[in-house]
Amino acid sequence: MDHLLFNENSIVSANTSGTTVQEAEEHEESKRMNDRTLWSQAEYKGFDGNAGRNYVYPKNTDKHQYREYQYKICKEAFFQNTLVVLPDGLGKSFIASVVMYNIYRWYPMSKVIFLSANKSILRAQMEACSNIMNIPKGDCVEITGN
Repeated sequence: MDHLLFNENSIVSANTSGTTVQEAEEHEESKRMNDRTLWSQAEYKGFDGNAGRNYVYPKNTDKHQYREYQYKICKEAFFQNTLVVLPDGLGKSFIASVVMYNIYRWYPMSKVIFLSANKSILRAQMEACSNIMNIPKGDCVEITGN
């Protein structure tokens, strides 16, 4: 799966030559985000400073089209507590997968917990994490009250 790798200084894409308008805008935005950097906060226990220098966001694929609002929600969720409320089919699982994957990378010795009121949503999220962001299925566990 192709992903875009963003950091505080540049946007890296193996399939892109030159700078598009969108990349230039995102570069400027990443500079502004640097004021509240996640990656400069290596004092957090378990934080991987190398992985924390950037975040990963999926590129356009056959299965997923780039949607600006999803990108912006993900970006905000990296820096603050976020509640995402969207109608069905607009990418809540996608957004959660992207955020969970980056937390998984930044804190490799920690656990990422996804809570759900029913098992079908939980299983769908586990599939999304595996299919969208390539989180190894062996690193995902379903825990129930039984």
